[in-house]
Amino acid sequence: MQTTLSSDLANQIRRQCGENVFLCYQCQKCSSGCPVAEYFDLAPNQLMRAIQLDRKDMALKSKTLWLCAMCETCAVRCPHDINITKIMDILKIMGKYSANPVL
Repeated sequence: MQTTLSSDLANQIRRQCGENVFLCYQCQKCSSGCPVAEYFDLAPNQLMRAIQLDRKDMALKSKTLWLCAMCETCAVRCPHDINITKIMDILKIMGKYSANPVL
C-alpha cells in the first residue's frame, strides 16, 4: 500500500501568512506554555502536525481555533519563531468560508 502525503494546506497557509509549518519539529514548547491548552481538543503542536499531514478537516473543525486566547505565548516559545497565532487566524478564516463552517 502506497502512502501519499499532500502539503496543500501547509502551502495555502504559507501563501496567506508566510509561516512555514514544516519548521515545527514537535518540541511541544508551544503547548506546554499555553494557558488554555487544557481546554483544547488539539494542543497547538497537534494542530501543527495536522496541518503538516494535510488533515484539513481536522484542523478546520478543531475547537482549538475558537478557544485560543490569542496571547501569543506559543509564538514566543517556538524555537523556530513560527507564529502559531497567525496560523490560527488563517485557519479561522478558512473555516468560516469552508463548505462546512465550524460554529
